[in-house]
Amino acid sequence: MRMLVLGLAAAAAAIVPTHGASACPPLPPGYVPPTDEQRLDDFARRSDIIVYGVVTGTARPGERSRLKILHVYKGNVRKGQTILAQTGFDYPVPACAGMMGPPPPKANGTYGVVALRTDAWGLTFIKAKDVQMMIERGLIRSARAR
Repeated sequence: MRMLVLGLAAAAAAIVPTHGASACPPLPPGYVPPTDEQRLDDFARRSDIIVYGVVTGTARPGERSRLKILHVYKGNVRKGQTILAQTGFDYPVPACAGMMGPPPPKANGTYGVVALRTDAWGLTFIKAKDVQMMIERGLIRSARAR
């Protein structure tokens, strides 16, 4: 079995401060947030890997967890492969996630659709309603489709 190890320590160190912060900074004047559809389109486009998988090894915050891939929607990975990567925040990722400290780890047996960018935090679990929207918008193809 081949294992893919994603080196995200440098990216994590760049976005996780050494001090605690209690709130996000205010948005710039006149800022118009993207719609849910725009945010999801951008997220899916920028994700290097989108898979359905299960956590098979939980790590402490800041360490890598194991995710076994059960289905591949996007990316250069294979079904049955294991990815080692840090757990990220769930989608939609908070705008000021870097100010919040590391995200909590996922427990063994946690499964779902997961996306990740090799230049960002790590495994980002996507809620079922957002997965359905991705399918409806043609961003990924349903695993049930033949």
